[in-house]
Amino acid sequence: MVSMDYKAIWNETCFHVNKSRGASERDFQTTMEFVFEKLGWSQFRGEIVSKKTIPVGAANSVKPDIIIKENSKMVLVVEFKKPSAVKTERNAEQLTSYMRLLKLDFGVLLGDTLQLYCEMPNDSELPIKINDIPFVNDSDEGQSV
Repeated sequence: MVSMDYKAIWNETCFHVNKSRGASERDFQTTMEFVFEKLGWSQFRGEIVSKKTIPVGAANSVKPDIIIKENSKMVLVVEFKKPSAVKTERNAEQLTSYMRLLKLDFGVLLGDTLQLYCEMPNDSELPIKINDIPFVNDSDEGQSV
């Protein structure tokens, strides 16, 4: 197994997020897809799936920004917001609705911070935010995510 320097990856992630403060959400997503590649997932192998259309009912659909797969199984959904945008409760609701629709235990909201959400087992409540990490170099929390 290849050893990863999580501190270096976190600091590089901070660099890209902070550099993207004026970028569009789409440009920010494109930049961050390369960060997911550094973490070991591959677009080439179909592990990073961007803007997949998911049918909802007979006439509607949704397109999560990114779905991460391992061994062809969906494991994580990621929603992007521009780092310069103010996050709202609606952003979290959008992410958690994708988690519920896709039956995923984890979701990430990326913008000016990294927010990690988790579905609680045997709980009818919405998934909860378990971490909200600012993009600050050398953050112990950031390196451990």
